[in-house]
Amino acid sequence: MKDSNWTLERVKGSAHYFHNPKRPPTCQDIAIHVHPTKGGYGSTMLKGLLSVIRWTEDEYRKLKLIR
Repeated sequence: MKDSNWTLERVKGSAHYFHNPKRPPTCQDIAIHVHPTKGGYGSTMLKGLLSVIRWTEDEYRKLKLIR
């Protein structure tokens, strides 16, 4: 999955830091900690991440996350 506005700024250990200059200052940076898991990320973590990213419904459709 790729959103052209988010760019990977750096990787430090398991943390991947992304930046999006088109978002408001409080939402421009996110860190995702990548750990190998069998079940993936939990729903609470995904909801929190998606609320910070603030994608529109069109962006979800473009990335084929919803129909």
